[in-house]
Amino acid sequence: MLRYGVNVFIGLVFWVATVMLIPQMASAMPMTLLDVDFNQVSFDNPNWTYGDDNNHRIVRNILNQTPNQLPTGTTWYTSLDNSPARNVNVRTGSNVINTADSREGFGGFFGDDNFLVLGDNVDAIGGAPNEGTFYIQFPFSVPLGFSHITISYAFAFDGFPGGQNAQPDIFWSYILGDGSVVPGDGSVVPGDGSVRLQNLIGPAGFGQGIYTQTVAVNSLPLQEEMFLRLQLTETPGGNSAFGVNNITITAVVPEPSTVLLLGAGILGLGLLLQRRRLSN
Repeated sequence: MLRYGVNVFIGLVFWVATVMLIPQMASAMPMTLLDVDFNQVSFDNPNWTYGDDNNHRIVRNILNQTPNQLPTGTTWYTSLDNSPARNVNVRTGSNVINTADSREGFGGFFGDDNFLVLGDNVDAIGGAPNEGTFYIQFPFSVPLGFSHITISYAFAFDGFPGGQNAQPDIFWSYILGDGSVVPGDGSVVPGDGSVRLQNLIGPAGFGQGIYTQTVAVNSLPLQEEMFLRLQLTETPGGNSAFGVNNITITAVVPEPSTVLLLGAGILGLGLLLQRRRLSN
């Protein structure tokens, strides 16, 4: 009877271990929270709306006509009153802003892929606008059980520097809570819970690459829904544009040691009980 009770107890120990470890192991697997693929945007609509053509579409029109081609809840903004919607747009890899060389474009950085442009209406860099603040933001949320998130995107930032007394153009990326406010200069309002990510100041910050940053979940705004914002501020004098694609946010648990220690402890307890059972 005693041996039967020990066996039942050992079974319960391993059952508890399974119940505790499986959720931990599941949460340790990466989870995609945001995946923005601008290759989903179509350019073959025969009924073009103002500002669209076969290699350039305004984000406002995409959201109005084919909203499923961008994440639900995507929002955009421009500080300009003159043709404001044109300052945030998606283009194909064949668009001149991608194929043109440095200053006028991104030198083919995006290849054949579609990409988003902030701060340039159409064609190569150098036209309108040459001042203003423009952004796009995408919502996401982090499930319980994850300790960190990793933000990644491919970017190109280029243009014409201003004169000697001109203020530099600035790109920022942020994680924001609902209702957070970021002034046009990109500064963080104290206490609003914003997490500043990438900061590029032209012309020294002009360049291309892959941005990747891992952020602790406990440093994020304490809200169910958050936003990844990409923002460009152009100042009078210079003229720049920011291009981006392959935007992802992935939830990760980079420290599995807690799970391993828990598993080792439970396994050790089970082996100890088994040894005692055999000795009896």
